[in-house]
Amino acid sequence: MKAGVTMRKIKKNTMKNQAYEIIRKKILNQSYIPGEKISIASLTEELQISNTPIREALSMLEEHGLVEITPNSGFKMKQFTQESFNELTDAFVGLLLGGYRMCIMKKKIPQLLEAMEEQLNKQRVITSAYSDFDIVDEAFSFDRCFVTVLQNERMNQLCNSIFDLLFLAGTYEQSHNKVAYIANIQEHEEIFQAVRERNHEKVELLLYKHFAKRLDFS
Repeated sequence: MKAGVTMRKIKKNTMKNQAYEIIRKKILNQSYIPGEKISIASLTEELQISNTPIREALSMLEEHGLVEITPNSGFKMKQFTQESFNELTDAFVGLLLGGYRMCIMKKKIPQLLEAMEEQLNKQRVITSAYSDFDIVDEAFSFDRCFVTVLQNERMNQLCNSIFDLLFLAGTYEQSHNKVAYIANIQEHEEIFQAVRERNHEKVELLLYKHFAKRLDFS
């Protein structure tokens, strides 16, 4: 009896997690527009599963800030204001700077430089054949180096959850055209050079500038 209950729980959790990842990817691939209502019935038909794991997956996405729930309306896509966007970028820059300072304290700057250079090389060979999501993911992987080199799973989880929101808010919308993407690489090269020179103040200023972008939320 206990084994049967356990197996049902595992299957239920697996379906919920699979639904979560599928819906999350649809959101980040911009299958929905800000404020759009998310139809549970449509997702049930598309994924060929009951509405229970879909509701649970959407509740997880609400906890992570990707969707909102309103009384009598159900789930809908997240909408951002300039204020909420600024709070998001401040939180992300704070996490990156905290990671950078820990790299200094733990003497991991050589590993940080190696990881940053590897990501820069990957960015330089990006072509038009890549999807917008892949282009943005490669760009983000450079920024994430400040955290990933520490091998701190909790910090990695925070970093990834904030990235989803930044992507959704449109932080990386400049990566969707060639000119802006080149500018993104140039900013990364400046940050890399400042880290290599151990110019800590400049690193902080460049990171803030890198994310201090004003988007049109009207």
